[in-house]
Amino acid sequence: EIDAVMRKLKEEKSAVDRELLRMKEEKAKAEKKAAEQISELAVVTEQKRQAEEEKRALSVELDNLRASYGRLKNEKEKAESENKMFESQVEKLREKTRNKQWSFPTFSDRKGC
Repeated sequence: EIDAVMRKLKEEKSAVDRELLRMKEEKAKAEKKAAEQISELAVVTEQKRQAEEEKRALSVELDNLRASYGRLKNEKEKAESENKMFESQVEKLREKTRNKQWSFPTFSDRKGC
């Protein structure tokens, strides 16, 4: 009877040991998977940081381009205004030359010289 109880206890102990070993293996697998996920998360976090840094740099570049565009637009408008002023002056000069009565000395006018 004691031997039967002892065998039964040994069988139960073996079953518990097998279950404990299985649980330890599962724990090791879970820890390995968690470590892989942490590593992947670190990679993704770094990629996100780099993307945000690039986004900030592009935002600064965009602001600079907008400022340059504004300056160029102002310069263009100023140049167009100056061009119109010059064209107006040229047209006035053309008008004067069209309306001017030109008198050129003739050969007979020069005889007296």
